[in-house]
Amino acid sequence: EETTMCQGCHHNSPPSLKPPSCQSCHGEPFVANRPGRPGLMSAYHNQCMNCHEEMQLEKPVATDCVACHEKKD
Repeated sequence: EETTMCQGCHHNSPPSLKPPSCQSCHGEPFVANRPGRPGLMSAYHNQCMNCHEEMQLEKPVATDCVACHEKKD
C-alpha cells in the first residue's frame, strides 16, 4: 500500500498519506517513566537517521548535519 513506508516512522498513528508530525508524540524530552518514547532529538537520531542510512537516501543524507541543524560559527 502507498502508506506502508510512512508507517515505518509514524508507527503509532493510523496509516495516512499525511501522518502527524514527529513532534506531536516526541515533543517532550526523554521522561524516565516512559522509556519507550524518546524525546524529539533522540527519535530523529535513532529512527530517521538510521532509516536514511539503510535506505541510502540522497536527501537528507544522515551524515549531513546542517540539513537539519543550523551551522554554527
